[in-house]
Amino acid sequence: MDELTVVLGLYKTSLGLGEVDPQADFKNIQNDLIFLDLLIAEKRFEKSHKQSKVGTSPEEQKEQNLIKKCKEALDKEIPLRNINFNSEEEKALRGFSFLSAKPILIILNMAEKELNQISALEEKYKASLSGEKIGLLVLCGKLEEELSKLEEEEKQIFMQELGISQPATKRLVNSSYNLMDLITFYTANEKEVKAWLIPRGNKALKAAGTVHSDMEKGFIKAEVIAANRLIELGSVHHAKEKGLLKLEGKDYLVQDGDVVFFRFNV
Repeated sequence: MDELTVVLGLYKTSLGLGEVDPQADFKNIQNDLIFLDLLIAEKRFEKSHKQSKVGTSPEEQKEQNLIKKCKEALDKEIPLRNINFNSEEEKALRGFSFLSAKPILIILNMAEKELNQISALEEKYKASLSGEKIGLLVLCGKLEEELSKLEEEEKQIFMQELGISQPATKRLVNSSYNLMDLITFYTANEKEVKAWLIPRGNKALKAAGTVHSDMEKGFIKAEVIAANRLIELGSVHHAKEKGLLKLEGKDYLVQDGDVVFFRFNV
């Protein structure tokens, strides 16, 4: 569950070096990642080829096939995130640390004078910079730094005047979650509330294991309510009184923002 974040400038610096061309900048970065991955693939391919001379196991043969598949793509300057791998191959890929296989969030850092053009700039660069497992976010780093130094009330006033709905930190987190297809669910007791990140599409049984392996082993049921609804009601007690805690089984698809109370026995 990791990604690469690339920050590209949308304005000339005081040094005035060259034209502003985020597409070319990103292409150069991507080529560097592909080159580094190719070095890894070639080294592993050579090693596995030597081992094959003394015989290979079925697992080693699978690895050789995977390395060959990666190497062929990289030779064609295709980033590995654009290649279709099955679930077994995706799991094996994690052991190689290929950079071009990771999702990339591109942050375009704009000038303050262009603040009223955030949406227009996102539309302008979406077609040329978006792609498979690539996200795009436009912000003004200098302004966000200034906003971070303000008290919350003053910050909200400035953001409203500038037409900014959310601070960059929140937009960045949301963009990353969407890019990696992650959701958040919550567990709670009398003392604390905890947030947990899981891939979208995970079932209740898997979510229970994220909290603790014992919960997964001894899973019985899960009581579920949306966090926003629970906040409206004011307490778990009121939610239970109104019968709003849904009882779900192990195959329930956990939703973003669910508060889950796991019933288990070990």
